Amino acid sequence: MDIHQEFTDRIRPTVDKPHVDLPFKPNINSCQEWSDSLPILNPQTTAEMMSDAAQGLLSIDIDGIKKFDLLETIKPVITKLLSTCIEATENANLPLINKLSELSSTTLQVLSNTLSVYIEIACSPNFVIEDTPKRKVGSKKLLSSKQKAIVLHRSIELLGMIQLLKSLLYVQVGNIFWNETNALFSLAEKLNLHQNQQVAFNGNTTTIEDEFKKIHFFHLAQPNRFRQRDINTIQRILSLHVGNISISHVHEKLAGFYIDLSSSSGISIVPDLLSDNGHYRFLNNGELVSFLQSNQVIAPEKQSSISLVSDNPILPKQTINQLLPSWSIPKNRKTPRHDQTEEILVYPGFNSILKALILKKNPDYFNKENILNSFDIENLDLVPLDEHQQSKSLASEFDIHRAFKATAKKPLSSNDIWENNSSIKHGEKGEMMEAESSNASLQGLCFQVSTDNKPLLRANDLIGTQSKNGTLHLAIIRRLNRDKNGDITVGVEVMSATPKIAYITFHDKERSPVPAIFIQGAPSDKQSDSIITPLLLKGMYENITIKLTDKTNNYRIDSIFETNLIFTRYNVLKLAGID
Repeated sequence: MDIHQEFTDRIRPTVDKPHVDLPFKPNINSCQEWSDSLPILNPQTTAEMMSDAAQGLLSIDIDGIKKFDLLETIKPVITKLLSTCIEATENANLPLINKLSELSSTTLQVLSNTLSVYIEIACSPNFVIEDTPKRKVGSKKLLSSKQKAIVLHRSIELLGMIQLLKSLLYVQVGNIFWNETNALFSLAEKLNLHQNQQVAFNGNTTTIEDEFKKIHFFHLAQPNRFRQRDINTIQRILSLHVGNISISHVHEKLAGFYIDLSSSSGISIVPDLLSDNGHYRFLNNGELVSFLQSNQVIAPEKQSSISLVSDNPILPKQTINQLLPSWSIPKNRKTPRHDQTEEILVYPGFNSILKALILKKNPDYFNKENILNSFDIENLDLVPLDEHQQSKSLASEFDIHRAFKATAKKPLSSNDIWENNSSIKHGEKGEMMEAESSNASLQGLCFQVSTDNKPLLRANDLIGTQSKNGTLHLAIIRRLNRDKNGDITVGVEVMSATPKIAYITFHDKERSPVPAIFIQGAPSDKQSDSIITPLLLKGMYENITIKLTDKTNNYRIDSIFETNLIFTRYNVLKLAGID
């Protein structure tokens, strides 16, 4: 079987999409005028129009080379649209709000439809025919070798763009994705186009082989464990340093991963016994791992906080520690999972956990009492101004305007003026959502949250989980997956089944006590007592007092157990002789 027949048998779409009229005449000038008229400041409308245009290119019966020219004309709009969508998702919580969900879905449709047009061009019978002087005059114009390389490069690059956007939405790619990725690279390799330099969508120069390796190692990173900012950074690191990954037909000793080009699956760890197969490609990423361990990629700590301001892609050390095992050694599950279906309560974030622990001890803790329910004129005392006060300006013009604006947004009432408004108590803004667990292990739990909940979930955040009328467990979100309906599957690592409220009291008496979560250690497992706080304390070696609900104990900070952009966990030692 010839190489092109093998490719088309494997990748040609089996389902025809509905016919859509092309919104412009099939020539470059008309396409450019249409592209320039798009309402780019309205990304949702632009995405819908671009999706229809790509679908129109699939529907119209014109030569592949003409479709190629039209696609190249609208390429900048695709780049801008993807950039806008990525920026909108960077700090999004899950479940997604409707507006962002619609924009991301439509943008993915644009990328998918555009990819389908490029694949259709690659599947056309004339794609592998070489243009020679012996061809008849008047024959259909064929794609040049450079244009063929661009078609395959654009196709595999669009797959990488789809993969990145889905990862930012915590959506998994499927077997069709891997079948298309591996088939496209296999064809490019057989046509000897896989190492040709091409200008990518973003203006950088890459090869088909670079994009192929980047897609597989991005998958290997398991991006559903990270926050969107870190996912973007991991992708940038791969883009800049994908050349540090070598690929070979031969299994060399240092090559720890392999890809089966004939399969519909991603990269895997090389097994102990692997028979020779012409479809296998072996990859050695030793230089990439060495770079990841260097100081060039570790975010520096400045003034008790992690600085992420840099022209080069950098990651917090904790994120690097999570990423390295995925790119170096296989991971074995320590304990097996078992099915566990039950309704649970989820408390997302530090404040929510704090609120749940407080209400468990005192259900009425957050109830507010009206200090003054009524006000009579008899209660008002008029005090004349002193002579020196009469000529003194009591407020600047700026303050007056600011006060007017504030009252316009929220008109004042007598209660607003005369009530004693207390400050917000720690934990008062905590939230709760319902979920359903599906399976559990000794260290973890998996549960589902429906799309109609508030967007409160973020990767690597602290959460509390509690079966109804059961024990509250402290956990960290380690994985997020979003299905086609928008529902979220959450995988968490359980830290403690008995978290308690603690208050850090500083030696500086002017500082108010800071709430923390206390975790009892397990000496048998060599686990120390520890506290978790959103703060990165400046005086790490300062003695502190932790006030538990039943008694007061004095501790000192021993060491930092874990720190990231969300919380810090400190090992603490109880001071001897103090109870």
